Amino acid sequence: LEFRRVLFRSSQITKQSLVPEGITVTFEACDVNGNFFLNDKGTCEIRVKNTDGTQKTVHIASPKECNQGYTHPLDIVVPATNGEKSAGIYDVSRFNDTDNYVQITYTEGITGLTIAVVEY
Repeated sequence: LEFRRVLFRSSQITKQSLVPEGITVTFEACDVNGNFFLNDKGTCEIRVKNTDGTQKTVHIASPKECNQGYTHPLDIVVPATNGEKSAGIYDVSRFNDTDNYVQITYTEGITGLTIAVVEY
């Protein structure tokens, strides 16, 4: 239920599909309330750019427990000033909420932070 509340406060990121001839990836501003994307195939990666003078942490929720009974959220640290990270692929059995979305939040704010989701 908590993940559904986040879903309605945050903003959906439009997935971009990779094609054989290539694409120009379009980045969008991160939402202070978080972002989410549809991960129905489990073939998505996120790309994050940071132009701010401080590093940023992108938190990927892991709402489902592993076979040991724990959740394992993922934190991606994006370096300051021209930092860039690509991360993924997100296993649907670990990272998807009940509606097949991956939930993203940001722990050091969103100043200078942009994001894109690319599906393979």
